[in-house]
Amino acid sequence: MSQNKKASGIPRQKSGSPGNAMDWIEQVERDDPEFASMIAEEKKRLNIGVRIRELREEHQLTQVELAKKAATSQSMIARIETGNQDNLRMDTLVRLASALGLELDIVFRRPKQGSQHNAGAHLS
Repeated sequence: MSQNKKASGIPRQKSGSPGNAMDWIEQVERDDPEFASMIAEEKKRLNIGVRIRELREEHQLTQVELAKKAATSQSMIARIETGNQDNLRMDTLVRLASALGLELDIVFRRPKQGSQHNAGAHLS
């Protein structure tokens, strides 16, 4: 499949090509290892944020309430939950886990076959 490239270096779908965005992303991941690596990093960040949001909601806390308990800002919680926080620090994750009455576990495991992931953090 030939891809056109934008100035940003991210391949774009050929105009008129059928299919949804996820199909396109999966195809580009197979064809472009650098793009696949970028996607894997974004998925890691987003997965942490989604899990923090789920836990916050399970504890019936607002972003403001969690931020106060974790000694951080509401905007930081929002950035984490949406995957828009680069360089998330370990001490921030520890404070968030503690504010939720949890412990932070860091898990190293073998990647699943065909997966770009080789490590992850787990809040439980």
